[in-house]
Amino acid sequence: MGKWLELLGRLGRALLDLLSSELGSFADDLRSTRRELIKSVLLLALAGGFALLALGLGTLAAVWALGQVIPAWAAALGVAAIYGIAALIVGTGARNRLRRLEAPVDTFKRHWDDQRGWFQDRVLGEAPPSGEDLPEADPVIEDV
Repeated sequence: MGKWLELLGRLGRALLDLLSSELGSFADDLRSTRRELIKSVLLLALAGGFALLALGLGTLAAVWALGQVIPAWAAALGVAAIYGIAALIVGTGARNRLRRLEAPVDTFKRHWDDQRGWFQDRVLGEAPPSGEDLPEADPVIEDV
């Protein structure tokens, strides 16, 4: 009976340690994701600003080109093209950053799977099984 109580005590402590560790790690991942999301939104806003500048200068160039036939419109069109290219570069960078973000549910599942081996080692006193969900025989219970 004493070994069962000791086993249950170890199980309870291990569960509390696991939950505490997992919640702390999950909170850290959420903070990191929030920072990346803020950076990505700021980059998207910058890309939008460049796109508005390109549209404004492109419109100005078109008006100049239609209103009078002088070389000034070509300069305005060139600047609009530069802003357009900058908007594409920044927008692509923001899109790539957003694609790298991990959903909170996936983060939790990944951490849960990572902690499973730790839990089995801590409670059962054995190395985690490779590829199997549960060991075939539980050596701690067999000793009782």
